[in-house]
Amino acid sequence: MSIQLIKQKSSVSHIGNVCFYLGIALGVFAAVTLSLFFNYGRELFRFLFSALRNLVELNAEKKQFFTISMPRCLAVWVRI
Repeated sequence: MSIQLIKQKSSVSHIGNVCFYLGIALGVFAAVTLSLFFNYGRELFRFLFSALRNLVELNAEKKQFFTISMPRCLAVWVRI
């Protein structure tokens, strides 16, 4: 079973060695840059949200309400 390509013969000699290796190097550089950007961006969001997480302080009544009612709501949704 062979794969049919649109261009039957592709070779490095068509684009040249310099362009081929430059393309490989730029592709690896772009992949590493995007990976670092996404990873450090995620860490930045984690830091910001963890620093801002206690903006709402609940009193004892509200804590008790959410402690009791949230599992019941989840139980209803899981059964449906």
